[in-house]
Amino acid sequence: MMNVSQIADVIGRKEIADTVSVGPTAVSNAIARGAFPASWYLSIKVLCEARGVNCETAWFAMVRPSSQKDAAA
Repeated sequence: MMNVSQIADVIGRKEIADTVSVGPTAVSNAIARGAFPASWYLSIKVLCEARGVNCETAWFAMVRPSSQKDAAA
């Protein structure tokens, strides 16, 4: 599986920035953190599909489900 930096190279950092309407620094910052913002998922998925690349959810800073069903109960 590719990492965030590798997929950014495949798609193109400018292409990502233009598609998610951010500057190139935001893309560089995401790559440095090792994860794209979760809000970019659908856009990057479309870019991946156009290139025949599987879009991995591991590339995104998504909230993981809690193991507790209801902490307030």
